[in-house]
Amino acid sequence: MRSDIAWPADFPNSLNRILDEIMKSHARVKLVYPDYSESGYLSCSVGPLKSLILVKKSNSFGGGSISRRIPLQIVSSAKKEGRVYWDFARMEPFLFVHSQ
Repeated sequence: MRSDIAWPADFPNSLNRILDEIMKSHARVKLVYPDYSESGYLSCSVGPLKSLILVKKSNSFGGGSISRRIPLQIVSSAKKEGRVYWDFARMEPFLFVHSQ
């Protein structure tokens, strides 16, 4: 896992590892949230505090920061592959208990 990325505090380590592997593999993915989805390639911002960004093309230089909300699903956006990298419904519930 890249230690220089400022991972969102409420993301479980298993999701951070998955996002890191997706970024290393240069796979195009679709992040699915309850009310919208977005597709692109994961990358990280430049500077001393790096955050995850989603770029539209593999050769893009900039993009928007990904949502701080945990996605419901992360799937391959390649039509013939259809790989599911992350599915919130199949994760262990104890990973998402937030202390107040």
